[in-house]
Amino acid sequence: MVKRRLISGLILLLMVYLMVTLGRSIWRLQQAGGRVDEAEVELKGLARENYELSQRLAEVDSTEYVVKEIRDKLHWVRPGEQVVLLPGDLSVQAGLPEPIPTVAEKANWEKWVAKLGLR
Repeated sequence: MVKRRLISGLILLLMVYLMVTLGRSIWRLQQAGGRVDEAEVELKGLARENYELSQRLAEVDSTEYVVKEIRDKLHWVRPGEQVVLLPGDLSVQAGLPEPIPTVAEKANWEKWVAKLGLR
């Protein structure tokens, strides 16, 4: 009888141990599944970004884009073209640079005369 109880107790302990171990394994498996789902979402986002960047690269590598950028940013014109200057505020809207105001600089000796109060 004692032997039978001892065997039953050992079997019960073994079953509890197996359930705890199985429960941990299931929990770890669910956590890993969540990480896989997150990685798949990140992969889709990166694939979309890669596609957009490859499209942008193809656009930037084109000759038309290079010519457009040279003409817009460096204000180059082709032979035979005429440059049209727009009024002040329209040139800002068109993306042309604003003219740099020039300051009438005094000669150095005039600055010293004014500083010393000789005039």
